[in-house]
Amino acid sequence: MLLCFPQAKDGEKLDRKQLMQEAYQERLKEAQELERKLARLAKTMDHLERARREEEAPYLEAAYQDRLAQDKAYHEEQQEQQLAAHRTAWEVDIVEKRRLVFNGNAAIYGCCMHLTGLANCNSDESANKRFTSGCSAGLELCCASLS
Repeated sequence: MLLCFPQAKDGEKLDRKQLMQEAYQERLKEAQELERKLARLAKTMDHLERARREEEAPYLEAAYQDRLAQDKAYHEEQQEQQLAAHRTAWEVDIVEKRRLVFNGNAAIYGCCMHLTGLANCNSDESANKRFTSGCSAGLELCCASLS
């Protein structure tokens, strides 16, 4: 910033106050000019930024849709894996239940099943034997048919 001091005309005296006032006015003008330039530059930058965003919008939308499809595929894959793991755990639990019920506690559960008629017997003859001869005969026949 180059300060330009006012030149005195012939016969005119310049006092310190007047010199300071004129220097202040000049700095004020320069600041206003700089502010106008910055405002024009900001406006131009805003226009360029808006044009860039409008140009990029389709690409951003396509990237969003692609990401959405990937997320959906990942979610479905995770659901299938979780379902398979759940099914496997369920099958293991059923095997363990049958092992406990029919091996360790066969006498207890078998008698109850025979008395209520809930055992899986394949023939009427075995059912007759079961009810006529008691639990022990029916238990052997029915437990053999379950295996």
